[in-house]
Amino acid sequence: MPRDETWTGSLRRFCISSSPDDGAEPLVDEQTWSDLDMDAIFARIDRTASVPGRMILYRLLRSPPVSIPTLSERDALIEALGPARQAARPLRDALGHLDRTAGAEDLASLLWEQSPEGLPHAWSYRILALLAMASVALALSVGGATVFAPLLAFTLNAAIHFRTRLRWQREIQALRFVGLLRGCARRVASFSEPLLGPHQRRLAAALEASTPFARRVSLLSAGGIQDVLYEYLSILLLLELQAYQWLVRHWRRDAPALREIFVTLGELDALASVGQWRAGLATWCRPGLTSVPPHLEIAGGVHPLLDDPVANSISLTARGSLVTGANMSGKSTLLRTLGINALFAQTIYTCTARRYRATPLRILSSMRVGDDVLAGKSRYLAEAERLLTLVRRADSGEPTLCLVDELLSGTNASERLAASRAILDHLAARGLLVVAATHDLELTDSLKERYDSYFFAADFSREDLHFDYRLQPGVATTRNAIRLLERLGYPQAIIDQARGSLR
Repeated sequence: MPRDETWTGSLRRFCISSSPDDGAEPLVDEQTWSDLDMDAIFARIDRTASVPGRMILYRLLRSPPVSIPTLSERDALIEALGPARQAARPLRDALGHLDRTAGAEDLASLLWEQSPEGLPHAWSYRILALLAMASVALALSVGGATVFAPLLAFTLNAAIHFRTRLRWQREIQALRFVGLLRGCARRVASFSEPLLGPHQRRLAAALEASTPFARRVSLLSAGGIQDVLYEYLSILLLLELQAYQWLVRHWRRDAPALREIFVTLGELDALASVGQWRAGLATWCRPGLTSVPPHLEIAGGVHPLLDDPVANSISLTARGSLVTGANMSGKSTLLRTLGINALFAQTIYTCTARRYRATPLRILSSMRVGDDVLAGKSRYLAEAERLLTLVRRADSGEPTLCLVDELLSGTNASERLAASRAILDHLAARGLLVVAATHDLELTDSLKERYDSYFFAADFSREDLHFDYRLQPGVATTRNAIRLLERLGYPQAIIDQARGSLR
């Protein structure tokens, strides 16, 4: 399946439209999802065999539960559907029929976004069908000039058939996908894997409930060579259009069963995908989630997108953490590693670390906030608005992990320091787990009562800069901004003047 903006947009719309309508906020908002590079991580995890699986995997990652029993059930299925297990291959074969199939995304849209529309003047289709049958009977019984009556009836109904099908092609194509979906559900429901029992029971119940609907769906021609004879009959008697209108009338009754089949198959595919991804990881662990006061402890945590990552460990409590270090030393990567693993722990029960222990946490970040010309927002305004979201979350009392990279970098130094100090103090005072990366070393001293300090070292003794990407307690003592300008080839006069200003 293509990884383009159109497909990503479809996943986002599906995630929003299919989320339970219980008034609860999604755990991962758009800014945090983007800050953590979750589209790229989703692509790395995605080994699904079907369109429903791909959609459910995206929703699963973006809408974590807080129920530990639910996560334990997911973990058991991930293990049961891993690549080395007996159920993996037949499941993938069954789901493969739902991949790259026209109508899958459109069916999801009809199920969760907008119900299919009825056809105009649908009452007339039955009358025209009766007239067509009468024309055939007349031609057979009378003969003569009446033999042209069926031809006239076919021509008229063909015009109506093709014009209407062209206008409602998307809906008709989506409903045809129901047949494939049910066929796959029947195969999966017959598997002998014990851990699939709850899913198989849901599939069986949904299949039974949607049987009348499926019979009408079978009247929607697929338009292939094998359906030529049926296509002529369908045109003459307007069978496809009449079946479509019946399906629309009964949509509200049957849509819940179809949603159940779509989600259940998609969930099995998504968890099997996680099992395959998990099997290829060099470092991973099952998280330990507890309800004790907010905390996060990670040992040997690595970023899942890096091919040769350096592992780091940190323990977060009500005291915040300030991370300093030179450019490119690893500060932002650490923040993303923490956020991604917190998200993984609460969705796929798999962390890229040797050990992970934490409270279930809402994750919020402010890392890649920029100006918006069309909205008339400066970078500072956009940053301030985003940080306000974190401040308001602090007042909610909900356990939250806040990841902040370079607070208010879009304004002058003196006001940035004053405002950053006040915001960070407010967040930590209300018990949030705050990790902030900053170049403002002054913050570490002024916030030492509430924040622990960590840093990433840089080695300037060599001709080229060298980083070991290992987190250490304390405050950074080296900088590399001017050194980077020199390496890029800036005129020596500029480099000398810049260094002279620092003395």
